Amino acid sequence: MTCRSFAPLAFAPLAPLGGFVLLLAACSSPPHQPPTVEAESLPIASPTSCGAASLEDRIGGPLLPSGTPDPTDGPFLRLSDLPQPHRILVPGAFATEDFRPDRLNVHLDTLGRVARLTCG
Repeated sequence: MTCRSFAPLAFAPLAPLGGFVLLLAACSSPPHQPPTVEAESLPIASPTSCGAASLEDRIGGPLLPSGTPDPTDGPFLRLSDLPQPHRILVPGAFATEDFRPDRLNVHLDTLGRVARLTCG
């Protein structure tokens, strides 16, 4: 049985293509890195700047539409009681990252109860 030797000249016509691929790889940009934010640089809003402090006693209760009867027990928060501007944040929902100290954020749990109130 005879063995044939490897013929590197068989791949010679592909050499210019390999150089082109290397050139493209060298010119590619690095992967995008998100900017890092220092904790001290994040804005902080006072709970009084949006009205969250005055509604803290409603945490744990349901968020009710306007015009529905009051529940007989426990805390609740009615949409008509919310100051402007406000936004309702449900679990898994997307929210903009713009910071507005005068905006009340009402965070609900999976059952529609008020989990927390924040400004921003």
